[in-house]
Amino acid sequence: MAQSAATITSSSAGPGLQTRGNRLIYRVLVLIGWIVSGWLVIEYARQTRGAAYGAATQIGRIYGLIGAGLFLYLIYYGFRRVSYRTGALSQEFWYRSHLLLGWLAFAMLSCHCWNLKDAFRSPFLAMLQIGYWGTMVTGIYGWVYLTLVRRWMNKHEARPAVRRDLEKQKKELFEALDVIRKEDSGDQSALTGNLRSEAIDRAVGHMKAQRLTNIWRLPPNSFWEEQIEKVAATLQALPKSARQPIVDLNRIEVLISYHKGLRAWTNVHLVLGGFVVQMMLWHILMVALWPR
Repeated sequence: MAQSAATITSSSAGPGLQTRGNRLIYRVLVLIGWIVSGWLVIEYARQTRGAAYGAATQIGRIYGLIGAGLFLYLIYYGFRRVSYRTGALSQEFWYRSHLLLGWLAFAMLSCHCWNLKDAFRSPFLAMLQIGYWGTMVTGIYGWVYLTLVRRWMNKHEARPAVRRDLEKQKKELFEALDVIRKEDSGDQSALTGNLRSEAIDRAVGHMKAQRLTNIWRLPPNSFWEEQIEKVAATLQALPKSARQPIVDLNRIEVLISYHKGLRAWTNVHLVLGGFVVQMMLWHILMVALWPR
């Protein structure tokens, strides 16, 4: 989600300021990758027709070894992206190649692991299957999640959202709301000040409740602005000066939530990937030492 250390701008900067290149070459490569993946599956089915264990055939072992090599590359990207400032080539290159080669690895290893009836004949193979399919399912989920969030970001945010900058802006907005709570209108009583503070807290709480039920839909920024207008209509004590900070605070919280979702997915995906790599290497070693 975060491609650089650029700070995010306010919502007043307007949507649509992030642009994406034509990516014609990448799209052509994706199409070729799908075609090749389909051909690999068809060819595997043709050559293993009638075999008791397709994975034990020559093509099955070739698919397993090549797929394992691709899988190691894919896992390397996962660990490298945590500190993407270091290393050769850009994060974008690693991400795109991760997706392209991921389809090939998925096709070849899925063919190799497809005989589920015999895949669970031992605890070791059962754990290997669970680790592999878990890694692939979470990988596809992450691809869909990241694609949707990036499209939303391109439409509604002026710059990439960097987590540490978001946390800083969140703190500043809370401080701004504290200043508004303590504003002195000249003739304000302690009761008026308490009502104002309570109204701000209720408005912030209302926006939090709306995030919990609506954030998964990736709604536009206008949706959140409508929500603050609705709650403001029911809270007469809510000062107008507090509305925009609350809207901005909600926007920051939304972006942080998307970051947290991405981080949680990454952790699960990497744990499963690291586990299956170890199991896969042991599997290759055992097959090499004790071939059937």
